[in-house]
Amino acid sequence: MDERQTQIRERAGLEESLLNQDFIDWLRKWGTPILMVAALSAVGYTLYLRYQVGQSQRVDKAFAEFELARAGASASPSALAAVATEFEGVRAVSMLARLEAADRYVDAVRRRMKIGAELAVSEQGSPTGALAKPEDALADTDREDYLTQAAALYQRVHDDASTSSGNLLTRVNAMYGLAAVAECRRNWDEAAQWYNRIASLVDGTTYVLHKKVAEQRVKELDELKATPPLPLDAQVPKPPPPPAPPAPAVGDPGATPPATVPPTPPPDQTPPQGEPPPATDGPKR
Repeated sequence: MDERQTQIRERAGLEESLLNQDFIDWLRKWGTPILMVAALSAVGYTLYLRYQVGQSQRVDKAFAEFELARAGASASPSALAAVATEFEGVRAVSMLARLEAADRYVDAVRRRMKIGAELAVSEQGSPTGALAKPEDALADTDREDYLTQAAALYQRVHDDASTSSGNLLTRVNAMYGLAAVAECRRNWDEAAQWYNRIASLVDGTTYVLHKKVAEQRVKELDELKATPPLPLDAQVPKPPPPPAPPAPAVGDPGATPPATVPPTPPPDQTPPQGEPPPATDGPKR
């Protein structure tokens, strides 16, 4: 007991009270700013979570709109271009939509029919290969307009994809499209240049297979040069009508017997009304 009493220092309670008072003064000075910082941090974190949720929903909506616009064989390139503009910068949606729109233009040029045109169907329900409406055939002015729009879309994708190494495959696809536009215009030198650029770009990358594809297409350009463009259905001359079958010979078992002409009746010898019949000799007595 005596030892414990000797361990009790004088004025120990006063020192503890002073420490508590210092802590209270510190809280009075810095408590409010600390609480404000904590509140702002909580609000900022909440806003960040909401932003992440909104971005995720926007990405989902962008891909849904893209899939909806590209659905069907006659998808509208203008609708795809509108999706690319609305969702600019959302992942790769804008580049994919522009590539799809440009492909639709090139496909229409190759098929030589306007976008949205339909083929005629026979009575049995099978396609005949002819246009349902002859006016849907692609005219020269429409053809050049399609190629111009396709080239602009491909070039935009190529330029956007060139800024990031992660979009190398997208850039290669755009270069294939620019080569296809040059082929449709029968500009063989420009097409070869694009294929050679593809071979150089993918050399030493994981897409080195495209180097062989591009080199093979350069070799096939000579065959395309010698191939004349296919004529339109209206430009193909119509075959002459088949000749009439020969008349069957007389006596042929399969021949149709000639029509029998009825004999001409003899002239009527009945005496006219009111005249006596001619006299005849009576019996002799």
